[in-house]
Amino acid sequence: MLVLLILMVVIAVVMSFSYSQWKEAQYEQAIEKFKLTLHQAQMTAIQEQAVVNVHITEKKYVKVSRSSFNYDTTWEIPDGMTINIYTKKTFITFTSSGHVRELGKVEFLLPDRKIAYSINMSKGRLRLIE
Repeated sequence: MLVLLILMVVIAVVMSFSYSQWKEAQYEQAIEKFKLTLHQAQMTAIQEQAVVNVHITEKKYVKVSRSSFNYDTTWEIPDGMTINIYTKKTFITFTSSGHVRELGKVEFLLPDRKIAYSINMSKGRLRLIE
């Protein structure tokens, strides 16, 4: 009986550690996916000579649209994570030449920390500075 209790405690500790590692990896992947989404939106704007917007809706979804609000791409942010965009219009707009229309900040809120990136232009290109 004691052996079973010890075994259950060890398994519970290992599982809780594994879960937190898995959740952290999920957050890191979402941050990288967001960066890639921004770069993809910028390249789409240049290639198609069209305005492209990146929105966060319901603090849960990342959506990309061209000119109108018909969304081309949508993906869900992991539970426990929030992405805030701080620009004049609360979304990121790329002009038809690929420039960011407004400078601002993107903030990732995780359960245990906050990560902020500045949206800057360098020679007409997007730069995220942590």
